[in-house]
This record gives sequence, C-alpha cells and structure tokens, in this order.
Amino acid sequence: CDLLAAAVEDMARVGCTDVLALDGRYRHFPGESWTSPPEQAEAIRAACKKRGLGCVIESVEDMTEVQKRTRLFEMAYEAGATRTDWLFVSDADHKIARARDLRPLFEDADGDTFNVYGVEGDTSRFSNQTQGKWVRLAFRAVPGLHVHPDAHWIYLDGDGRILWGFNSITAE
Repeated sequence: CDLLAAAVEDMARVGCTDVLALDGRYRHFPGESWTSPPEQAEAIRAACKKRGLGCVIESVEDMTEVQKRTRLFEMAYEAGATRTDWLFVSDADHKIARARDLRPLFEDADGDTFNVYGVEGDTSRFSNQTQGKWVRLAFRAVPGLHVHPDAHWIYLDGDGRILWGFNSITAE
C-alpha cells in the first residue's frame, strides 16, 4: 500500500490532476484472485484525496498488459479527456525522484508526446546496474490513443501514427 500511495504522490508532483487506476492481474500472471486486496484501492483513494486529485479505479479480469494499457486510455476519454489534456503513464513500481509540475511545459507544447529522463535500476541477481534514458511517458489525449495489440512498447493514435516505439514521431 505504501508503494501505491507513493506513486500517487509522485503523480501529483508532476502536475497530474486525476489518477486512473486499473486493478487486475495480467492474463498469464499466476494467482488465485484477479483483483488485489481492497486495502490497495483504498490506499490509492486516500492518497488522491490527500492531494486533491480525482480518482477512478476499475477492476478487470483476464486482460493482457496491452489490453490493460489501452483500457486506461479509454478510461481517460470516458472521464472527459480531450485533445487539450495530457496523459501521464506511470506504474506503481515507478519512482519519480526529482519532479516538477509539467503542466506549463504541456501548455506550450506543439507535439503530441513528451519524453522525460528516467533512471532505471536493475537489482536482479543478473545485474546491479542503473541506466539513464529518455522515456516517453506523456501523451496528448489524441483520438484513438491505444497500445499496439502485439507490442506493449508501441503506442499509436487513431490515424496509425506511432507515438512511441520504432519510427515514432518526434517528442517534445
């Protein structure tokens, strides 16, 4: 629960005004239950309330990672997102170490995607390295935003433009 509350705190620090969360294990992930314990959703709700953020949590069953990410974009449109809004993608295991309110940057942006600099740590038994890289985590709420059905790292708009992935459009 602490990890989820920290993730909400991080999203507030970068200027998010609403949090959309999707609960439910991935289709091929082992486990007995499709949903998380109720205290996890409550941790997200409490953290959102503390920061004055809107909060929508939905539970799903039997979805792949790609389907879940696309569903989150659909939830944004259902909540009223328009082309003037930006969608910031963050997983609960992401940690934003140094953040600032990105909204002024978004207001001046001409493009439809935004890169942020991220440092990823691998503390597995195979490696103990960190790697810094530019990561595309913010997307204008363009019509039809979705994740490619066969690749969780390719995001497309309704016209088929690649917003993230190989041969993608230029980011801010």
